Amino acid sequence: MPRKLKFPTPKDYAVKDAVILCSAQRVLDLYNQNTGETAARIAKTVKSWFMAQALKRGWAACHFTREVQVSQSGGCFLLNPASLKEIDGKKSVRLRGENFHYTDIIAGRHLADIKARKAIQKTAVVAGTVLPQ
Repeated sequence: MPRKLKFPTPKDYAVKDAVILCSAQRVLDLYNQNTGETAARIAKTVKSWFMAQALKRGWAACHFTREVQVSQSGGCFLLNPASLKEIDGKKSVRLRGENFHYTDIIAGRHLADIKARKAIQKTAVVAGTVLPQ
């Protein structure tokens, strides 16, 4: 019998781990394990379920990303709420020396920015974790 996967929670990570990556395969495995379904791809139903679960477990935000070479889902980035700080009167997170406002991250504005992508990729913990959309 396969080992039961644990859905990641922010308390599993240090404050310095501002952004965590949950791989596409882990997202699917968690979905299939917890719903009894057998999804093979990350469709809207999988995304909706995963984002709801991530927010319910305390993640500040969740954003699904695409894999560069295959144009399929690369997984989901999760924003650790413990890493958010008040900067200029807005909740922000500091990634590699730059401040990014929480509302911009949720809207995906900075995730499309090459500089932010590099910072997020360098900061992400690729241990099977997630970020809201």
